[in-house]
Amino acid sequence: MIPNGNMYEFGILNSTTHNDWMRTVSSRLKSDYRYLNTLVYNTFPFPDATDEQKNNIENLAEEILLARASNAGMTLAELYDPEKMPEDLKQAHSNLDDAVDKLYRPQGFTNTEERLAHLLARYEQLIEAEKQSKGKKKAK
Repeated sequence: MIPNGNMYEFGILNSTTHNDWMRTVSSRLKSDYRYLNTLVYNTFPFPDATDEQKNNIENLAEEILLARASNAGMTLAELYDPEKMPEDLKQAHSNLDDAVDKLYRPQGFTNTEERLAHLLARYEQLIEAEKQSKGKKKAK
């Protein structure tokens, strides 16, 4: 649960980018991923985005919800079964994934390894910036 969550966050969290991050940093219980706020969400290097870009992600996230609704009667398991996934839902996710990737860099990413390398480098930059910020506060 994300208190006061919005469609922008919904879009980011439903992207391949976030799911690649989750699969890399989360722990597992049996074969299931354990999504922990401290391990996955709080460490995720959210992109810097303009208001216009955030609005675009919100619209694309809404398209996912509309595609799910247009396939009423199917369970989430059926909707996301690779053999049964409706074309409109596939396209909605593809559009969202492309837009989220381009928030990180204009050319997007060609594969998971490239995406994760970028996310991990960004995470390291954010951690270093946080350390420097804390060091400056202590010096004062």
